[in-house]
Amino acid sequence: AAKRSDINMLKLILKPDMTYFKDGCTVMHVSAHEGFQAGIEYIMSLRPESVHDTDKMGRTPLHYAAAMDRVHVCYHLLNKGADASQRDSDNKTPLDYALIKQHEFVVALFTCHDASVGDFIKMQ
Repeated sequence: AAKRSDINMLKLILKPDMTYFKDGCTVMHVSAHEGFQAGIEYIMSLRPESVHDTDKMGRTPLHYAAAMDRVHVCYHLLNKGADASQRDSDNKTPLDYALIKQHEFVVALFTCHDASVGDFIKMQ
């Protein structure tokens, strides 16, 4: 449902405990990856703390949105309390992924929010 940006299907399948996939991703991660803003808003209305969900690699929805150049999703997640300095198991922050993939607008957004660059980027 999140991959297809289908809010009605999402409402039917979601439960308060949310769905976890084998890799530890939640529907929130998938919605952030796909840029599904309506899905993110709906999920957060059920479970506001989902902004901090981590997968098995320690990546948050903000990591996924930054890696996919979803600037509007990044903005929304930051305004809802997402931690821009959260490091994953590779010691990368969401800003690191935006820098690696050269997503200029996402980088600018994180810079305005005073996000930190992980050690991975500092060594490059």
